[in-house]
Amino acid sequence: LSFLLFIPFAGFFIPIELVMPRVATGFISFLSLQVFRTMAYSLIPKPSSSLLWMDVAMFSVTVIMFVSLLENVLAQVLRAAISSQASRFVDNLSRVTFPLVALLILFLLFAMGAARAETNTTMAVCLALLCIWLVSFSCAVTFYCRYLARMLMKTLVKHVSANSRYNVISFDQKELRVVFEVFDEEDTGSITADKVFQKLQRHGLSLAPEAATVRFQERLRAVFRRLDAAKGELDLKGFGQNFQELFHFDPRPDRAEGSPRAAAEAAAGGSDVAPETA
Repeated sequence: LSFLLFIPFAGFFIPIELVMPRVATGFISFLSLQVFRTMAYSLIPKPSSSLLWMDVAMFSVTVIMFVSLLENVLAQVLRAAISSQASRFVDNLSRVTFPLVALLILFLLFAMGAARAETNTTMAVCLALLCIWLVSFSCAVTFYCRYLARMLMKTLVKHVSANSRYNVISFDQKELRVVFEVFDEEDTGSITADKVFQKLQRHGLSLAPEAATVRFQERLRAVFRRLDAAKGELDLKGFGQNFQELFHFDPRPDRAEGSPRAAAEAAAGGSDVAPETA
């Protein structure tokens, strides 16, 4: 029963795009639980109308496994309707909370069973724990979706501040719209480099050394001027098409665009081909 309980949690580690494998891990385990339930109750010597320890155990395990199925549905709905980042947040939260709650429930069941505690007391404790977990989980997901714009900006700032030119950030179209609306606070339909830089600073952008902050601002202005020589502005479409270029920045001075180090790396990258053999 314990091993069967943890099998559906593997679905939380499967990419959100693979719907069928995620659903299969939970659904097959849920069906197996029904077979286990029938076998377990057949081993009881005589039917009883009172609450048994087996009733509490099966109820608790069934709730956790059923909620794991609902988690897959929730993640898919969030990905389709709100944000891919929100669905990843649900998966990351589930990877931690589901195993912890399952372990705690199993510990309580076996500990209180060994102590010969009243079955009603065991049921009350397990039910209270499950309710607290479900309410807390729901509140965390609701909070993340409610403040999605702030969470996306935090992710973007972290990306810009990362000291690696290989760090790549990926937002879907819905997330790009949310981020664009944050930059376009006045709802003009277009944004400038200064608007973007000011918003990033408000959300905690801090590059070290300080000269890197100036270089990032100058780079933003240069990219905006190159993309729109007339006004230096971008609409939502242009912002989405050039998102990676706008926020791809390496704070290290020897890696800045136009530096000898950057030029040498670009040349090396372009000529990284194995020599022909005679």
